[in-house]
Amino acid sequence: TIFITALSSIIEHSLRLLWCYENQRHYHCIARASEYYVTLDGHGQRDRHDVMISPFLIDGTSKNKLISLIGAPAFAMLSDLFASPSPDAPNIRSAVCHGTLDDAIVAELEELGQWAIVLNGCLNTNQTKQAHTDNNEPFLMDASCALISCLDLISSGVSGQPNKSRYEPVYSYTAMAKRDLGDILSKIDEIDSLISKNTHILNCVESMEKQQSKLCKDMGLLRVDTKALTEMVYRVFPTMVKDPIDDIWTIEDVFVEHGSNIVLTNGIAAQKLLSDISREAKAYLTAIRDGMN
Repeated sequence: TIFITALSSIIEHSLRLLWCYENQRHYHCIARASEYYVTLDGHGQRDRHDVMISPFLIDGTSKNKLISLIGAPAFAMLSDLFASPSPDAPNIRSAVCHGTLDDAIVAELEELGQWAIVLNGCLNTNQTKQAHTDNNEPFLMDASCALISCLDLISSGVSGQPNKSRYEPVYSYTAMAKRDLGDILSKIDEIDSLISKNTHILNCVESMEKQQSKLCKDMGLLRVDTKALTEMVYRVFPTMVKDPIDDIWTIEDVFVEHGSNIVLTNGIAAQKLLSDISREAKAYLTAIRDGMN
């Protein structure tokens, strides 16, 4: 936890210096009494001060030149690590500073205190308390590795030799919507495939069409044209057509996604609906498969 805290602070202030230099806002490098200055996250007050990982400056029109320096993949990783809306996002700085990891921090400080006493000769190692099992340990390990990777990405961009990272947003509003839509489309295709290839289901459908022709005709109007639906989704979210293996996240993608994030911010109910449909489509597919076995 102490390592994460220290590295987060180093990353934040290093980015602040780079942001100020690239955007010609040198006055914002240092905190001053009764004034706002640029921060790493702090989206809740983005109308009062600049945010380093926002695509635009506070005026809403000037593009953040930090993106060009560190690269779009590093910018995406920073957003995921520090300022994403998803409840599954790590939001590391907030977790450290706002109490989520308090128990781990206290435990580490106690352990360091014990070892300081040992080093001073006042206590032998057999008298030190055994380190307790920390429920946050998996998160701390993952966060540490992610921060090191992020720092490496930033450093490579600043040096002028950016790493060929294929990282793209995972926890943004757009990323979550794309994930749900992708799941929905794939489940619809799977359901269609299962139904069209199962003789028993086809016989039942044929029998029903003979006995309830009008009902079947009316129900046919409700059929989803998956090809048209897919084309519409790709028009709304053009970054969905990117190949995660071959296509690198670009600066243009950052601004395209920023636009869709703003739209989705005002459509929380629509996002919840997408999530519900994705979950139910999966459950329906599972029920069909179980019925076939």
